[in-house]
Amino acid sequence: MAGDSDLSLGEARAIYFAANSIPPDGRYGDRWVHVRIGPIPFAFPNTAGRRRIVAAHDLHHALTDSRRCPPTSQLSSTASPK
Repeated sequence: MAGDSDLSLGEARAIYFAANSIPPDGRYGDRWVHVRIGPIPFAFPNTAGRRRIVAAHDLHHALTDSRRCPPTSQLSSTASPK
């Protein structure tokens, strides 16, 4: 993706979503975020502030060609200020 100037941001983000089994809408509109930490399921509110941060974070992945992202490295964006 990085260096693929013929891709739009939306197309690059779609590639990132597909590579990480994220639905095309990014689940930005979901009321709750569901994660699993080991065997323990956990949920927290998907606030407007979090949605803004995650949308920008996802575009960062698209721009930097970070297609594969282990869940443990993503905790910083879910822990961001709401």
